[in-house]
Amino acid sequence: MRKTRRIFTVLSIAASSFLFATPSQAIGTLYNGTSGDVACVTDGSVTGSGYFTISNNVLTSYVSCVGSAVIPNGVTAIGVNAFVYATRMTSLTIPNSVTSIGYGAFYNASSLTSLTIGNSVTSIGVQAFFGATSLTSLTIPNSVTSIGDFAFSGASALTSLTYPNSVTSIGVCAFSGATSLTSLTIGSGVTSIGVCAFSGATSLTSLTIPNSVTSISEEAFYGARALTSLTIPNSVTSIGSLAFSGATSLTSLTIPNSVTSIGDYAFKGASALTSLTIPNSVTSIRGSAFYGATALTSLTIPNSVTSIGDYAFYGARALTSLTIPNSVTSIGVGAFNGLRALTSLTIGSGVTSIGSSAFRGATSLTSLTIPNSVTSIYGSAFNGASALTSLTIPISVTTLGTDAFFGLTSISTYQYCGTLLTSSNFSIAGLGSKTMTGCAPIITVSTAPTSVVATTIGKRSATVSFAAPASNGGSAVTSYTATSSPGGLTQTLTQSGSGTFTFDNLQPGTAYTFAVTAINAIGTSAATTSNSITTTPLVVASLSSISFVDDGTGTGGKIVWAGKSIDAVLYIGPANSYPGPYNYGAFSSGWNGRIRNLTPGTEYTVSIFAISADGVGESKSLTFKTSATLPVLAGAASTTVSQAAQMATQLPKLFAWINENVFVDGEGDRMKTVLNKFDAMAVPAHSAFLKLPNSSVVRVSATSSTPAVCKVEGQVTVHSIAAGTCTISYTVSGGSKAPATMVKDFIFAKFAK
Repeated sequence: MRKTRRIFTVLSIAASSFLFATPSQAIGTLYNGTSGDVACVTDGSVTGSGYFTISNNVLTSYVSCVGSAVIPNGVTAIGVNAFVYATRMTSLTIPNSVTSIGYGAFYNASSLTSLTIGNSVTSIGVQAFFGATSLTSLTIPNSVTSIGDFAFSGASALTSLTYPNSVTSIGVCAFSGATSLTSLTIGSGVTSIGVCAFSGATSLTSLTIPNSVTSISEEAFYGARALTSLTIPNSVTSIGSLAFSGATSLTSLTIPNSVTSIGDYAFKGASALTSLTIPNSVTSIRGSAFYGATALTSLTIPNSVTSIGDYAFYGARALTSLTIPNSVTSIGVGAFNGLRALTSLTIGSGVTSIGSSAFRGATSLTSLTIPNSVTSIYGSAFNGASALTSLTIPISVTTLGTDAFFGLTSISTYQYCGTLLTSSNFSIAGLGSKTMTGCAPIITVSTAPTSVVATTIGKRSATVSFAAPASNGGSAVTSYTATSSPGGLTQTLTQSGSGTFTFDNLQPGTAYTFAVTAINAIGTSAATTSNSITTTPLVVASLSSISFVDDGTGTGGKIVWAGKSIDAVLYIGPANSYPGPYNYGAFSSGWNGRIRNLTPGTEYTVSIFAISADGVGESKSLTFKTSATLPVLAGAASTTVSQAAQMATQLPKLFAWINENVFVDGEGDRMKTVLNKFDAMAVPAHSAFLKLPNSSVVRVSATSSTPAVCKVEGQVTVHSIAAGTCTISYTVSGGSKAPATMVKDFIFAKFAK
């Protein structure tokens, strides 16, 4: 508060030394819409010739304005100190043409009761209405985006105030000293509440801070002694020093999870506070934060808190039980001084020092356990704990302050199991008249395992080695447990010494750490976390391209793809192109797959799914259209080409076709054998019939292209109708459904009667 008072003093001296020339009482050149003088309109109670001066549409100064003043339209700004010390002006209307109100413009306008600010004003300057002690109502238009420091400081008659959503910040001490303010609405555009912004708002009974606010600065609501209800939104991350100091009527308080720090003296003097919720986000409770919370009956300090500052809960005399979590390492000077109703106290195992007078005056405390983590207990820490019936000082303590245990009138003996402290130390601590006794060894949980090292083994496994704890706490270690992060996989080894865990079923390509704990008869130790490891990622197959190469027949072609890390390829396409989905096997980079039995001029979609040796990969689809022509493998007998020449041309083409279009083992050879037999056939000289080659393993069929000469019966028997040349088209096909057709002429001399 001293800093704020210094600010007030400096500003008051500066304001009293404002230099402005006092012009002649006689009004000068009248205002012409740009520059000139304008008479102040009196309210009838006082007569006079007061006026104000406008230069280039900026109101610059005044002379003896009394009563009501109306600033004409056209004025765009009210300049620095324009109406400073206008103590007899009672009301003021600022037109919509004004966009800014300058520094100290209406400083100490102490008689001003009514103020109308036009909708065009965007900024209200520093100390603009400082000392407007008679102002009872104020409407800030939505056009205003900033209100300067001390802008309405000292507006002690103001009873209600609404901040529009357009305002983004509330300046330093902007409304400090608004002692009559009972209603306050802060707009949703405000992100920060400045230092001592509403300091001294002693009549304010309730307060809702909007979700837009992220910080509440020092002394923001200092002295808000009538405040009974307070809502702090989840957006606020920090509460400054003395922010709500003196809020003596506040009965309950919930601090949201967003807050990480509570400043010094933030809620000092909150003497009516009975309920307090501190969230897990808070890491430190600063000095005197809740000093004087005399009505507080319950308190939960979350595990996130690491330090409790000096006098943080000084005088919380209604508090009956208290647990200091393991996360706290230090308890400040006088942190819980005066807790005379405290009967139950648990000090967490993380505390290393207990400050001077930390629990002084805990006259109802009957039992006390000081954890082995504590090394220092400072002066008067438990001074006056007159109801305490037993005391054990752990061997970890190396420092005992003056009168640390003075006034323990209910005990005559105490236990100490160490050797570092002397009788002189205990005498100084206030235990000189007491008898020290030995104690049985204290058995505790063991310390954490040591040398925890994780090692990756391939894609899904790791080992975690560890060494035994430095101390087993006086009880043999019986087992160790390791837990993975992420995943929470656990392994347990039943043994007392060092060892190695093996973790399987880990996720490939994932970073892991492992926390190892030791278990003895007392419980589980703290964990030691291993180094971070990353398992080997899976090999992933990929396809860089896929295309179709038409063989020009319209009935088939090649599916061509390329990729990497491919171990197997799955083809999915037209049902009749293969007997079904076909796994092509292992291929490291690519392979050309053939499909057949397509229809010329038809659009098809096929998919290729490439899979790595680890079983992962990707799929690509391809849509293509076959060409419109059918293959011409052999034609009818030519009148200019001999039968032998014709056959010599056909067979190589047919065999090449077979080589390209079949995939069933041995099928091509069987088709070629049948075609060779057909090629070698001739009609017996005196026969009217011809039996074509047949097969039980490949399909054959024949048709006559010269029905006037011959016809085919039963697929393979040719029957002559008349003497002459009989042209037979002979087709062979197998499991690949890739037919080969050969055309040959036969001469019949005889024919059936």
